[in-house]
Amino acid sequence: MEEENRRVKYTKMVIKESFLKLLQEKPITKITVSEICKLADVNRGTFYIHYLDIYQLLENIEQELYSELEKVLKSKPVSMTNFINLILKIIYDNSDLCSILLGDYGDSVLMEKIIDVFRIKSLEMWKQYKIKISELQADYVFTFLALGSLGVIKNWIKSGYTDSFKDIAQLIEKISNNGLNAFN
Repeated sequence: MEEENRRVKYTKMVIKESFLKLLQEKPITKITVSEICKLADVNRGTFYIHYLDIYQLLENIEQELYSELEKVLKSKPVSMTNFINLILKIIYDNSDLCSILLGDYGDSVLMEKIIDVFRIKSLEMWKQYKIKISELQADYVFTFLALGSLGVIKNWIKSGYTDSFKDIAQLIEKISNNGLNAFN
């Protein structure tokens, strides 16, 4: 039984690695199950034992990363700096995967999920800091800051993580705080 579990884990791992390698080269819409199987050296039946299609495989990969991020996202951070640091550390620790999911050929909804949870956390923190802003304005400001932060994170990834995750977290927080100061 244990041998079978190791074999299943190995098979899923080579399928995922093969898929991610292809995703570095081209968009998901141009990838076929046959290509993944050929690269992974498994037959199509083996692929379909584990996944319905390529999109379920992508969803599975994203869900594994999101589960790790979810622990941070659902925690009660001491500060926004701490919160941003923890998220960026996970992205850095999973740099190869995040480079693909957030890269040119990534077709990821992962960031949308993270942004949705981050929206709730941010709005809660802003209420604690007694920022004078209407709910509608808060939503607009959050959207602006989130998309800007995502752009900074994508540039950080494209640069090959040349700055530390702590430096990027400080930059994001500094920009965010200065933007929020307009409402004090």
